[in-house]
Amino acid sequence: MRHLPNKALVVLAVLGCTPDPEPAIGESESETTQSETESETETETETETETGDGDGDGDPCGNGVLDRGEACDDANTNEDDGCTSECTLGGCAHLWVVEFEQGADHGAVADLQIDADANVYAGGVTLVQPSRWLAKYDSTGEEKWSRAYPAEGLNTLVQVAVSPDNETLYAAGVIDEEAIGLGAWFGKFTANQGGKEWDAIVEDMMVDGDDFGTGIAVDSLGAPLFAATVAVSEGDTDVGFMKVQANNVPAFSETWSGLGNGVSSLDRAYQIAAGGDGTIFVGAGEFIDDGVEVATVIAVDADGTVLWTAQPAGVGTGVQVVQDLAADSIGDAYVLTFAEQAPDQRDLYKLAGSTGAVLWSKTAAELPARMVGLHVDGEDVLVTGGASPVGPWVGRWSSDGELLCASTAEVPRDYVVEAGGGGIGGGFALAGSTERFGVSWIAYFQGTAP
Repeated sequence: MRHLPNKALVVLAVLGCTPDPEPAIGESESETTQSETESETETETETETETGDGDGDGDPCGNGVLDRGEACDDANTNEDDGCTSECTLGGCAHLWVVEFEQGADHGAVADLQIDADANVYAGGVTLVQPSRWLAKYDSTGEEKWSRAYPAEGLNTLVQVAVSPDNETLYAAGVIDEEAIGLGAWFGKFTANQGGKEWDAIVEDMMVDGDDFGTGIAVDSLGAPLFAATVAVSEGDTDVGFMKVQANNVPAFSETWSGLGNGVSSLDRAYQIAAGGDGTIFVGAGEFIDDGVEVATVIAVDADGTVLWTAQPAGVGTGVQVVQDLAADSIGDAYVLTFAEQAPDQRDLYKLAGSTGAVLWSKTAAELPARMVGLHVDGEDVLVTGGASPVGPWVGRWSSDGELLCASTAEVPRDYVVEAGGGGIGGGFALAGSTERFGVSWIAYFQGTAP
């Protein structure tokens, strides 16, 4: 285990932050048709329309009309589309979708996160310059703010995280500076307006080596966790992971390296996740040989000591990628992997937090959609999101791997799902681009249990 070199975080001045007011996004309201008593005789009282809640006492649920007592009516009795056969909202019901033009202060979405109040935070890169970009949408889909952070060079933002108190946003990516080349970048922002509080740059372990910030998470106590691919020497990159204290000083800063092939050891980092018991999980790719990389999960304790590593997909013949990583309150981990030569074939695994053993798995053939993101809510139930044949899709799974509910967003057919993320309470958001150049979208699902 090698320590990253002396990386006290660099705190920069907070930028002024008074975002321009955005026009409110209109909300559609459903009208309820109430039954009226038309006539009454000595022997019988007739009601023209009774409640339409699917209980057999009036117009049947599924007629496409929102009758009294119905929360929804989508003209069918499908249990898996967000509106149940009893005309109540299913546990994964789609709530809203927004579209926006990419420009100086709106970009392509790389990652999404949701806070305890169902606010959605999006992060990515704008088409202009390009610049890092963050935005906040409230629980109805109204944009609260959207900000770009211009900088010289190639600068990216790949992942966002929100603190448990909903006050702080963190982001990870890459910074391009002439003095250091490409460096692993992490940033801290205010959640209420997007003001930047500080930047952190992981300096090279080798001269002229390139580092990449790949993952960001926040533990249950509010401490940010960072993951990065760090250059060690020519032909040698390691998986770096760091936990930061409230005073912006690392609590620990460690690296992990595979065995390599005797000539090179080009390991790389992916996401990072925090379990409720304090265990930290890092997604990684262990370099085996040229063109062969194994999807790996590294478990780390609260002090940065590696507990175990697991490779649930086994060693293949190509490059395996960790698409996403999540952890539950008891310290078990969920990992989504795919082979680079077959990017649409995603496999899902649940790993025991104590050993890394596979508790259950779902192959691509068993999954109803091409998954892009994972989230575990407070009840240790997994919520996943991705692209189904009919559009953006969210599913909710029990801790035993049983699919509890699913929903597909009613959105234009030209939507391409490229990113996903969830938050407290099981809410889940998906985002991507359209076939119309420069147009992005975000869709939100409530994700709570039926």
